[in-house]
Amino acid sequence: MKTEIDSWDNSYKTVDTQSPLWGDMSVPYASIAISSFSDSGAERVLDVPCGDGRNLIRFVGQFPTIVGLDSSKTALKCLQSRLSTRADNCVVLVNGTIFDLPFPDDHFDGIFCWDILGHLRDPLKAIQQLVRVCKPGGTIIGSLFSIDDETRGHSMISCGNEEYTYNEKFYYKYYKQDEVYKLLEKAEIYDSNIESVTWSEPPHVGYREYAHQHTSWVFSHKKV
Repeated sequence: MKTEIDSWDNSYKTVDTQSPLWGDMSVPYASIAISSFSDSGAERVLDVPCGDGRNLIRFVGQFPTIVGLDSSKTALKCLQSRLSTRADNCVVLVNGTIFDLPFPDDHFDGIFCWDILGHLRDPLKAIQQLVRVCKPGGTIIGSLFSIDDETRGHSMISCGNEEYTYNEKFYYKYYKQDEVYKLLEKAEIYDSNIESVTWSEPPHVGYREYAHQHTSWVFSHKKV
């Protein structure tokens, strides 16, 4: 786990605040998350992992409090620099891991969890943490990589059933829809809406240096 955390941190060291690792544009689903959280009157929202801010920046000004958590101190430093130019931010940045979220139970009204669960060998533990810190009535929106993703297996080494490593550092697991349902059921989530979403990505310096598309399964769960 520490090796992978170090690898992600090193990836952020190759870029600067003017050229964020994932680009300036948020993933399209971030706007849907904002609408969903707003409709339910959310006041405290968590973005995990926040990285260098591609999605979190969109949340600024939309909610009274936004918390961004990431395991990379370098990413958080980059994001803090980007936020320092904004006068309207009420953002708290936290260094930590999704397996041990440093927040009390029933803490957040909305949680946006994009592009991390598919990188985890034990996503169940992470999802259980998301449920723990979400308030009753709050909403969790998360994603997992789909087997229909065009980057699946590209320049990767197979290490299991639809499991790969990229650049011999980064773990990927690609899911069928029924596997997503089974994973969520293990976390005692039985009522999620699950949909397939495809979007375009720009080149990522030092990571995947070509334009590409991603396809992910997105689930939305309202905690009872």
